[in-house]
Amino acid sequence: MDRKPIEVKDFLELQYVSNPRFSPDGSKIAFLVTHIDLDTNAYLSDLWAMDAAAGKARRLTESGVVKDYFWDAGGGLVFWRKEGGSTVAFRVDPESGACRDLFTVPLAVNKIRPLEGELYAITSCSTTQKDPARYHILEEAPFCSNGQGIIAGRRNGLFLYRRDTDTLTKLTDEHTDTGDFVYRAGVLLYQATPWENYLPYPYGPALYACDCASGATRRLTEVSQISSFALCFWKDDELLFSGIENCPGKSMGQNTDFYTLSLTDGTVRRFADADMKIGYSGSGSDAKYGGGQGICLGEDGVYFLAPVMDGTCVNRLDFDGTVHRNVTEGEGFAGSVESFDLHGDSMVCAKMVADGLVELYLDGRQVTDLNGEYLRTHQISHPEPMTFFSRDGVELHGFCMKPRDYVPGRRCPAILHIHGGPKTIFGDIFHHEMQLWASHGFFVFYCNPRGSDGRGRDFADIRGRWGTVDYTDLMDFTDAVLSRYPDIDPDRVGVCGGSYGGFMTNWIIGHTHRFAAACSQRSFANMINFEYLSDIGLVNIRSEHLGSTEDNPEALWNESPLKYAPQCKTPTLFIHSDQDFRCPLPDALEMFSCLKRAGCPARLCLFHGENHELSRSGRPDNRITRLEEILSWFETHLK
Repeated sequence: MDRKPIEVKDFLELQYVSNPRFSPDGSKIAFLVTHIDLDTNAYLSDLWAMDAAAGKARRLTESGVVKDYFWDAGGGLVFWRKEGGSTVAFRVDPESGACRDLFTVPLAVNKIRPLEGELYAITSCSTTQKDPARYHILEEAPFCSNGQGIIAGRRNGLFLYRRDTDTLTKLTDEHTDTGDFVYRAGVLLYQATPWENYLPYPYGPALYACDCASGATRRLTEVSQISSFALCFWKDDELLFSGIENCPGKSMGQNTDFYTLSLTDGTVRRFADADMKIGYSGSGSDAKYGGGQGICLGEDGVYFLAPVMDGTCVNRLDFDGTVHRNVTEGEGFAGSVESFDLHGDSMVCAKMVADGLVELYLDGRQVTDLNGEYLRTHQISHPEPMTFFSRDGVELHGFCMKPRDYVPGRRCPAILHIHGGPKTIFGDIFHHEMQLWASHGFFVFYCNPRGSDGRGRDFADIRGRWGTVDYTDLMDFTDAVLSRYPDIDPDRVGVCGGSYGGFMTNWIIGHTHRFAAACSQRSFANMINFEYLSDIGLVNIRSEHLGSTEDNPEALWNESPLKYAPQCKTPTLFIHSDQDFRCPLPDALEMFSCLKRAGCPARLCLFHGENHELSRSGRPDNRITRLEEILSWFETHLK
């Protein structure tokens, strides 16, 4: 069969599987499937269910608005949607598909979870802004958040709702921002950060306990003591959580360890040194959508997601404190488990394996094939793994994809792709953007330089050293790839990256002329700008760059790609969004203007109404235009 090339619009054909959950008796598995509708320019998500034994899946909703759900005690599935300023919860029977209204609350709800009987916990955002559609008043910092816009005066509140009496009780005040929560035996444990005017570094969230019968709440940890993240009830009187002790020098993206909190006396103790990003999938791809569970209590310990080497896998913490890495996949796994659930000794995962898209796997066996037809009819370029050594002797891992219809002996252009983060990873999973380049005649190569995830905090620690060892690792990798793949034309190699990858692209074009073209996406270039304009800048600059504009602006300027931009001779395309509050627009504008004044060919493609997530969850028509711009730029300058 003559397989089709991968084209710009192919991401519209994919089915995005996420958030699998077992029914209470383990007989069924529910999950979400998202598809993209170009006519409405939207992502439509619906609820599916399958019989765990038979493996046959059934679509239960067709509204396209299901973003989250839960199983109730009777084996029904509950989801919700916003209607005006209220939220309506619905219950659907997984056997018959019959759906009915369950309750309505006068809130724009983010999350609902059943506690017991007719009691539910609900989170909902509210704001003190009087007319946010018309204007905002800023009186606190940080004042923005990527994907949310201006957040001044906004807090995520926690509520208890009793369906039998239709009563709603708010547990947090207007200054408290609520995170995750868990429940057991009448006690609701939740994360919350109370703050006014300025959210100081280091910050929580702290842990609180609410007696649901009386409504009495007590603080269990202090914001200044420890930051808590993934939560899991551990024993009857003990909570397990991943955390970082708040202290000077703490990195914003630092790996976490396991801690326990006694509900009896409030004692917090370090339980196990994990040195991992617990409960989190760090594998980069533009071919996944949706969330799901990242930590779960099992019969023999707590299972959790974390990046290990070049992939994200399920790991286990034993009850004696022993941490086992990668308990479900083979050694060298470079795929990505996105979310999972447990029931007894069974595990269901939403997972990407080599060249594949996200599907469900039950006890290691693939049980959905929603993207199989696409993969069978298109020519996929397999990422070939390679190991190389940096100039100072550190073993590093990378991958190279050959062009479609590759013919040995024929010289081809190539693109170096740099991941974001920097504390993320690239593996061998399907990445539409890179497959597109390979399908159009480019070698594509990428690696996990120092600063990446998956190899512990020491490997990831490049605080105050951005543009040093990470830069030389990328240059050494480029040399290794050119040596191993002699059909790459060294005079026609481009470089591309987004976020931290955009920073590094900006850095590279100011330090070397070896690349024939560049594409810098959602980038930052001026650390002094970044400190006060980015939604994470107030924390990031001090924790990752070990300084501030108050203490040592010269050091920040020396780590700013803009300083070196006048030396650039590389034709560069900038891709940016005007609502990107993570890597603010002024950085791209400054880089673009500087290159134009220096006489360097430059082009800026500015997307309106988009944020930092343009390449992964932006409007479908804008994602198409973005890919067309990048492909055209590299076609023009590398071919």
